[in-house]
Amino acid sequence: MAKKQQTFEQGLEQLETLVKKMESDSLPLEEAMAAYEQGVKLASQLNEQLDRSERALTILRPESEIAESKGSEA
Repeated sequence: MAKKQQTFEQGLEQLETLVKKMESDSLPLEEAMAAYEQGVKLASQLNEQLDRSERALTILRPESEIAESKGSEA
């Protein structure tokens, strides 16, 4: 059975929880290393989700609108 993909918000919340646990200094070294490894994987997945969303927006939004919005940000 395929694992249901979590939403970006759920992943971000999970990553924040991992960071808080590691910052608490209460984790034994082995658990801290496992949490770090999990956090790196999670951060990579979240980055991929953001990249996919950005590509989708780029496809949906005409190039001229993108140039105009970048010009108005300056």
